[in-house]
Amino acid sequence: MKKILHIVGYYHPAIGGIEDVANSVVSATNDICENKIICYNQDSSKTFSEIYKGVEVTRIGVFAKLFKRQPITFSYFINFKRILNSFSPDIIHFHSPNPLPAIYILLLRLQGIKLIIHWHANVPGRLLKLIFEPLNYLLLSKSDTIIVATPYHIRGVKSLMKYEQKLKIIPFAIQESKFQINNSIEKKIKLIINQYNNKKIVFFVGRHVYYKGIAHLIEATDYLKNDCVVVIAGSGRLTEKLKASAKSDKIHFIGRISDEDLVAYLHASDVFAFPSINYAEAFGIALAEALYCSLPAVTFTIPSSSGVNWVSPNNETGLEVENSNSIEFAKAIDKLLSNKELNLKFGQQAHTHVVNNLSSKKFEENIKKIYFQ
Repeated sequence: MKKILHIVGYYHPAIGGIEDVANSVVSATNDICENKIICYNQDSSKTFSEIYKGVEVTRIGVFAKLFKRQPITFSYFINFKRILNSFSPDIIHFHSPNPLPAIYILLLRLQGIKLIIHWHANVPGRLLKLIFEPLNYLLLSKSDTIIVATPYHIRGVKSLMKYEQKLKIIPFAIQESKFQINNSIEKKIKLIINQYNNKKIVFFVGRHVYYKGIAHLIEATDYLKNDCVVVIAGSGRLTEKLKASAKSDKIHFIGRISDEDLVAYLHASDVFAFPSINYAEAFGIALAEALYCSLPAVTFTIPSSSGVNWVSPNNETGLEVENSNSIEFAKAIDKLLSNKELNLKFGQQAHTHVVNNLSSKKFEENIKKIYFQ
């Protein structure tokens, strides 16, 4: 049985796209591999190890953050070395960007250990990118395999092309079982529709951070001609600021919601708004989940290394408009709300697109193939 050490910024129950992918990788291989995880403790400065869903997870305490992004800790290196010595992994599966552990990997001689880099995105933020991006590229040279989620990720990162022979494209997967409709969810769908007086629903879910582009969705609401509501789920450091800027009575903030409520909202809604604006949105798991539920999407064109426009192809699973153009975003939403036939067509194609490209079974097969090739 192969031993895999997963290095990820945060891990479940922490919420986020990279966290979901790391969890999917572990879940896909738990039957044939011994997995261990090292990550940051999202909630405190305490370092501890626990068994989480049958897997040992070491959560490293964080006492500060550099530029409000990069966790700072004194105990990571010590714990990393301890796990390497006691566990003796065959493979390190490193989820990038994660600058501090990248330094530690470069400092240590990983003799006999294969290194897989799962490239999710460039280092976010100008200052962090300036400091840590060269380390990321050096790490690529040390790797045995580099995983990217879409061809779009490669085109925006020139350094990845230098290692073309190492590149493997493995799209992220959704958990289909999470979106099965039962009697409880059917009741919730009806309640949601009644709650908004049978008006058409434009739905957003995600963290309330800058790159999610929620401010553009709020601005676009002022230009919507359809009698509809815009429901914004999730939370984050910008929540209160966004609420203060939302003057339209069409906008409803509902906070964080359960998985069951998410499924109900996706099936009760008419359009999925996904206004992310830059490469920090590396893929869009929430977008893929909406498409799986046959909900057509409106997105911005994101240049560089984001896979969003691959996840939702323009004029196939929804509509794509000029980046940050709130007026065009509103027009696209109106078009999908007004044209029932187009909405239904895109919704059906969206479900098929996800089933064909983003199934958990295909993801599992691809990951196992890399581990055992």
